Amino acid sequence: MKDEIREKIQKNSKATYQEIFGKLLVSISIIIILLIVSAIFGFIFS
Repeated sequence: MKDEIREKIQKNSKATYQEIFGKLLVSISIIIILLIVSAIFGFIFS
């Protein structure tokens, strides 16, 4: 019984880590894309 609970907790923590990491990756990629787009527009209009 205790082992089952432990396994569930480990699986849940892994899932939350993946969610946090995924959100971080998405936000970082959005920031990078915005920086690239603004750099391109600045280069074109300057």
